[in-house]
Amino acid sequence: MKSLAQPHIEKSKSIISTIDARRNEVYAAEFDHSLNFIKGDHCLIIEENVYPEDWPDPENLIVCGNGANKIGELLAAYPIECIDSKCDAANQSQLAFHKFNNGLIEDINYLKPNYLKPPNITQSKKKLF
Repeated sequence: MKSLAQPHIEKSKSIISTIDARRNEVYAAEFDHSLNFIKGDHCLIIEENVYPEDWPDPENLIVCGNGANKIGELLAAYPIECIDSKCDAANQSQLAFHKFNNGLIEDINYLKPNYLKPPNITQSKKKLF
């Protein structure tokens, strides 16, 4: 999520990076204008024309990622800058280089996926044999 927000730090606005999770839901992370976490990865349901209370002022907000257009449509009454963007390896490498220079190296043997929601699995009703 941080790599989605990376290209927008020069605009001095709060940034919410999003990934479309279908329906009116996005996966999101919120950052300040210096790319410090305000709120880590979370699921967010956007109701039409209901601006989330804990978000910064819409004039000082950039929403980016492939969920930005959805938020722009659902919150069209608010002056949010919505930028439909994809994750770019160049932004990931900048963040990785910064971590490397600061000695923030993680052991990949201990990395785990960050599942924000449990899987939606149902039992098949079809008879196999």
